[in-house]
Amino acid sequence: MILYSIIIAVYNVEKYLEECLESVLAQSYSNWEVILVDDGSTDEGSGKICDAYVQKDERFQVFHRKNEGSLMARRYGLSKSRGDYLLFIDSDDYIHKDLLKSVDEIIAHTQSDLVIYRFKWVNKVSAVDSEIIFPEGTIIGKNGLAKSVLWEKLPTCNSLNNLWLKVVKRECVDMDADYSEYAFLQFGTDLMQSLPILDRAQKIFFTEKMFYYYRYNDTGISSTKARIKNIESIDRYFQTKDAIMKVLKSYMIKYGADSDKMMKSQYASYFRGCMEILVHWLVHEPDQILREQILDRTLQNSSLLKCREYGIETELTGIYRRLYGDYRANRINKMKRMLSVLVFYRKLILLKARLIDLKYRALL
Repeated sequence: MILYSIIIAVYNVEKYLEECLESVLAQSYSNWEVILVDDGSTDEGSGKICDAYVQKDERFQVFHRKNEGSLMARRYGLSKSRGDYLLFIDSDDYIHKDLLKSVDEIIAHTQSDLVIYRFKWVNKVSAVDSEIIFPEGTIIGKNGLAKSVLWEKLPTCNSLNNLWLKVVKRECVDMDADYSEYAFLQFGTDLMQSLPILDRAQKIFFTEKMFYYYRYNDTGISSTKARIKNIESIDRYFQTKDAIMKVLKSYMIKYGADSDKMMKSQYASYFRGCMEILVHWLVHEPDQILREQILDRTLQNSSLLKCREYGIETELTGIYRRLYGDYRANRINKMKRMLSVLVFYRKLILLKARLIDLKYRALL
């Protein structure tokens, strides 16, 4: 039987952690191990819950470490894993009971190096299923579509970034790569680690089945991307975004996906991502003076300014096209007013999500 290593980075999720771990215990496939990496949790329960599950089932292991962020916690978990195939779960999410059984059947039948599935939001205002990346049973690579179609889709398909939607053969992971220079990062790390996986996998299988249940949690290990410690961290964000862009472009060139249209698509994704993270920052920053500094520092960043050169209006839709139009025309005050409206509505959405989550927890 294939051994599956499930790597879970844990940080201040005592409300949801047991549900996550119980979903692993409920798996209809039994040959797995769980590597719990307690990333310096400061709440009362997260570390204790990890210890309790180690006592409950010998397939669980826990490692308590100082806080270094989800990227380094995951990399450490990889170093401790023994599995033939690897997968990741965020500690405030959970998985379908047949995830491993179904994936194992796919691997046995297709000999795939990588299986990618879908997810469902569990605390949205209304039920939301993730996008369909490719139709059920699509194979990319050996005996399937050319890998260039994957790289053409990557700029506009966020689901391809997520580590937690992938079960990957061990040999496809850059196990020995040093990610320490990015240890401060709290966003963009899934894509950074997914790129070598997508490159190395010789056969990739896509299923439309939803095996993962995703919860937005603004106190978890990865959602701290919505906050910044200081203005200088904005510069670090753009430095990293540029580094990821550079690496992504190198893969696109390798697979012949570097046409003018694809480059425009990539820069449109870059602009959209910058606007999304800017709204996240503003939503979580109560100080008005710092909010203005965040706005000015972001909108004047040299990397973002480069987006003005590419004429990407046709690659953007809705509010992002309007924001880009104002940005390219240097109508910054108008752009700021539009961003203020976005921040207001984002706060309302988060409030509704929290209320629904409270109702959900009350039923447990």
